[in-house]
Amino acid sequence: MSSQREIAAIEAGSDVAADSTSRSTDAGIEQAMASVTEIVLAGGVSVRVPGDPREVEAAILAADRGSIMEFAWMTEAESGCRVGVNPNHVLMLRAIDPDLDE
Repeated sequence: MSSQREIAAIEAGSDVAADSTSRSTDAGIEQAMASVTEIVLAGGVSVRVPGDPREVEAAILAADRGSIMEFAWMTEAESGCRVGVNPNHVLMLRAIDPDLDE
């Protein structure tokens, strides 16, 4: 399974992934792009990011265990903009099926 860092590097056009792993990485990217997770924050704001909810949760937990005020950096699914999520403000994660979405 591809890491968030590998997926982000490939999306940015980096040559981080070796040719021998490109097929498995491509499959991981397709799966991550097919999965969308909605992050609901305190105050009712929500952010949708590509990726399986377990991967998104892991990124949020890693940021929470890091430095004081470390954000979980992700790419917003709709705009492609990078967003920093404060782990202390996350209320809920919700798996979104892009085929059933509006």
